[in-house]
Amino acid sequence: MIPKERFANASPANDKRMPRQTALVLADWLAARYSRSAFPTAFNDAVRNSDPSQRKIRKIAKRMSPHTAGLYFELFPNRDLWSGEKYRVNVLALIITSAKPHRGDVERDVSAIQALLEDAGMDVSATVQSQDEVSVSVINRMQRMHLNDLSFKNDDPLPPGSLR
Repeated sequence: MIPKERFANASPANDKRMPRQTALVLADWLAARYSRSAFPTAFNDAVRNSDPSQRKIRKIAKRMSPHTAGLYFELFPNRDLWSGEKYRVNVLALIITSAKPHRGDVERDVSAIQALLEDAGMDVSATVQSQDEVSVSVINRMQRMHLNDLSFKNDDPLPPGSLR
């Protein structure tokens, strides 16, 4: 860990600029740290039980295309299940409008997510659409899934990749 005191007298570099798209992604990531979607416990448990080592979800999260603008889930029912029920899940991956030529990369990732959810016993419908193909009303009824929000089971008190 780097002691915070080392940053006390530091100033931002005035000669460095962040590309606009990168700044938007960073702002979105920071906002998501404080407003994460909450999924029902039964949903989380089903995903965890279908991938106990979390190897599949780690692989998906690691290779997720940088052209993905957002990953959204809609659950039916959006609550813990009653006896005999199973989740029906709509998955929407938004691709950055300018990255339409990379749609196949995002479709590959969404297929892996769909297979993981189906392995968990869910009925899944998944699609990839460009940001300019989806209305705000569709996104508003869904919950955003940030794969980097996932808590991987680990006995180490530090997050994966932490500086020591």
